[in-house]
Amino acid sequence: MEKDLEKAVSLYKKACDMGQAIGCSNLGVMYEKGEGMENDFERAAFLYQKACYKGHAIAYDRLKELQ
Repeated sequence: MEKDLEKAVSLYKKACDMGQAIGCSNLGVMYEKGEGMENDFERAAFLYQKACYKGHAIAYDRLKELQ
């Protein structure tokens, strides 16, 4: 299972780097929940903001919950 989380982080990061809002949002969730890494709420918020700028409504909701 750990290997799957590492793969997910890698793929979401790649998608986010390519400008895909869903990749940024999903990576943010992983940082927020500590899935495949330690919790990092600051990084999660940054990724949610990045997704928000692309119009991703779920990221906006997640960002509101972090604040």
